[in-house]
Amino acid sequence: MVVTPPDAKEKEKRFAVLLPIGPKEPFERLQDLIESLLHYEPAECDVVIVNDNNPEVRQWATQLRYPDRIRLHVVPNPRNGRGNGWAGGLACGVIYGFQWIQIHIRPAFTLRLDADSLICGPFADRILRAFETPAVGMLGSFEKYPDGTSRLPLGEVTDSLKYLLGKLASPFAVFRPAPRTLYWNQGIWGRGRRRAELIRRAYRNGLPQGWHIQGGGYAVSRAALDAMFTQGLIADPYLFLHAPFGEDVVLTICVYGAGFHARDFNKAGEVFAVVNASVCFPPNTLIERGYAVVHSTKRGPAGMTETEVRKLFRELRKPE
Repeated sequence: MVVTPPDAKEKEKRFAVLLPIGPKEPFERLQDLIESLLHYEPAECDVVIVNDNNPEVRQWATQLRYPDRIRLHVVPNPRNGRGNGWAGGLACGVIYGFQWIQIHIRPAFTLRLDADSLICGPFADRILRAFETPAVGMLGSFEKYPDGTSRLPLGEVTDSLKYLLGKLASPFAVFRPAPRTLYWNQGIWGRGRRRAELIRRAYRNGLPQGWHIQGGGYAVSRAALDAMFTQGLIADPYLFLHAPFGEDVVLTICVYGAGFHARDFNKAGEVFAVVNASVCFPPNTLIERGYAVVHSTKRGPAGMTETEVRKLFRELRKPE
């Protein structure tokens, strides 16, 4: 059998998936996510797992079943137990992951997923077309939810982030990000100055204060990643290590700091059916409406459990 290598155009479509894995993440989630990716998306890709001290990840990598068009990489989260694993510690791993992807792969775009995300349709061509708009560097759920209702501003969440980022952008601040938690920050030298300058630059470039992309499923363009890398915005994974908010906030700041914007790509016929902690529509409805990236499978409609949600998605993947 003669295998025809992909032409230059197909190579240009090769994308990356950035997937952080926490210390207690179950293997079944990762396997189900990879299987859904293989089923729906024919383009070649690199899957980069950022391992946050999960001793089973290397073993998982040998158990995962995937064809030659997918290359799997496992890199460590450099936080080494420092910071909050769901906030600044995760941001550390994700920044490092984007840095590693840029150095070793430089893909057409990078799809950032969580282990509780799932693929339910092809997406690469649609994302590439959306990124043909030069100023757009980030796609996902931003101003609106997939059902069309307003997402931003997020009330108390947006107000809290506006307050926290204002403190981090100031020359000096002592504040309480949460009850019984005291946090101090300086923004006049070293890492503190670079962090403050980045936040202020993002605001100057049009990011409304306290706004951010929804985590769990979003894409970053090649042009935006190139700019973040060359401008040094992802050179220091520890820049937000102790920040009291998540990596979706940090990456939105980096994208805007590099001169790009985020926008919604979550209407019917687009890609991202992404909300915070549940599936936003029944699985068959998501597929009928042409969505491709789902977050989160932890809870489904009408009280469905994650096990039930994933089972239904697997049944929909079976050939008729």
